[in-house]
Amino acid sequence: MKNLPILGLVALLAVPFLAFAQSTCTLNGQEVPCDSLPVKALFGLGIGLFIVMFAVGIVALVFWIKMLIHAVKNPIEHKPLWIIILLLFGIIGAIIYYFAVKKSFIAISTAPPTSNVNFPNSPV
Repeated sequence: MKNLPILGLVALLAVPFLAFAQSTCTLNGQEVPCDSLPVKALFGLGIGLFIVMFAVGIVALVFWIKMLIHAVKNPIEHKPLWIIILLLFGIIGAIIYYFAVKKSFIAISTAPPTSNVNFPNSPV
């Protein structure tokens, strides 16, 4: 029962191939086997584009969640405003937040500490 959704997806993807494998198509007035047409390549291109766009969407979602968590957990100026911007504008708001707030937050937190402590016996 656990494999039922996977089997359904495989069957759904196989239907166009089965339809074209056993039929003939008309191309420029001539009957040709459908498996010789570039439809399979276009179908594969569509599946490939879908997979790439799905991966980009997952990366964008993870980036948005990371920016939202950063806005909630860290002491930043105008915290409620940034949280509302992130919630309303999604990935566009997360990109704006990254360049406006987080990048400077990283620069400040990774800067080497400066101390103005004068030691009494140190040579000047």
